[in-house]
Amino acid sequence: MVKTLCLAFVFGAVWAAPCLAKKTAPRRPKIEFSTSVEGGAFPSTFREDFAETLSEHPRGRFARAYRGDRAALRHYFARAQDVIEEGDGSRPMSYVLLKLLFGCRDYRFSRALEPEDFATRRAVGRLLDPLLVRHRLSYPLTRSTYRPRPRTQPRAAIPRD
Repeated sequence: MVKTLCLAFVFGAVWAAPCLAKKTAPRRPKIEFSTSVEGGAFPSTFREDFAETLSEHPRGRFARAYRGDRAALRHYFARAQDVIEEGDGSRPMSYVLLKLLFGCRDYRFSRALEPEDFATRRAVGRLLDPLLVRHRLSYPLTRSTYRPRPRTQPRAAIPRD
């Protein structure tokens, strides 16, 4: 009887182990989200450059910003404002900002962008928004940081007797 129970336990554990392992295995998040545009959100040249930069310089400024480091992100936000003011090179900077948004996700990116002045937020928005619209991506927290908020009209005070 004891041998039968031991064998049943061993065979049961061997049978159940693969089933349990499949359910508890962590899923890796996607780095680049699929979009309706052929080839994804990035042209192949940008995709290769980003992959090369992230793999060759894992502690570099771009990699830190990709992981959500606020100081590194502020550097790219300042560069975005410079690009808008100078009026050239906006396409590569747009893809850099989109890649950083994909990396640190909506919450971290928007929290890093919130303390910046409105001119910087508007510059980031002018670079990011066309790509977000074209690829039908929804990042509501980030979009709310660079869109001007309508001011509510103050209500008239009620006179007290």
